Amino acid sequence: MRKGEKTRDFIIRQAAVLFNQKGYFGSSISDLSRVTGMQKGSIESDDALPSLKEKTKMAMENFLELIRSLLRMGIEQGEFKEETEVQEMAIYITSVIEGGVMLSRLYEDNTYIRSNINRLLREIETYRMGN
Repeated sequence: MRKGEKTRDFIIRQAAVLFNQKGYFGSSISDLSRVTGMQKGSIESDDALPSLKEKTKMAMENFLELIRSLLRMGIEQGEFKEETEVQEMAIYITSVIEGGVMLSRLYEDNTYIRSNINRLLREIETYRMGN
């Protein structure tokens, strides 16, 4: 493996840990610089970030597909109303969770994710059969 490839792989591995902690949009180049020990210019000029963005998109798409699958299964089994918009609901669920995680990490207070989850559960309940 060439030096550039090693550097790119190192940045990706470190960024994965960072994104797991702060989320993709909650992380900055300064954060990435801190966890890699590299100067901002070195990271910004490296071609690893487009690759990392694609990997992040793939991971998010996999998560969205999992949510869509669960919703479709719930509709098929009669747990959720037929008119449930699967794609729209999957995006909404993911956004509420990710937003709560981001705020909780930013303010170092789990109240935000708990509040979002509680509200989300009430919202999901309105889509259940019999409601």
